[in-house]
Amino acid sequence: MSPKVLYVLSPNGQQKCAGEYALVDGETANGHPLWKQVAGSFWLYSGVNGMWIIGGPEIKEKNFDCSFGSLFCKVLHGGTDPNKVIGNWWRLSGESFVEDEDIRITTGVTQPFSLRVVTPNGQSRCGGEYQLAIGEMANGMPVWRHKSG
Repeated sequence: MSPKVLYVLSPNGQQKCAGEYALVDGETANGHPLWKQVAGSFWLYSGVNGMWIIGGPEIKEKNFDCSFGSLFCKVLHGGTDPNKVIGNWWRLSGESFVEDEDIRITTGVTQPFSLRVVTPNGQSRCGGEYQLAIGEMANGMPVWRHKSG
């Protein structure tokens, strides 16, 4: 059974592809599960080449009958879900792709409920206690809000 939710982390580039992806019930791409970015227009799909790929709205317009996007895993998945494929992901950087070992596809994002920020050398207004803003994401990552507003 494929996971209902996946999280894409891409800290070094193509952050627009990052975030929470929900399994699209009843739809497949090239015979494999399909996930849609919850707060965006990107898709995590199996390309016709048998690789997991993350691409934008133009992918949907092609009915996923393609193999291109902004992120991809070079390993042929053979039916293995994207969070379990062994191998690094590649991201578009300018006109070419670069291997990026920091790209992660996971089934959960671990984060603390509260944070304490200390600013000993200035910007004291940013220091203090922060609490997790449940359900909020920015650039595919969790958001914490300063307790005093």
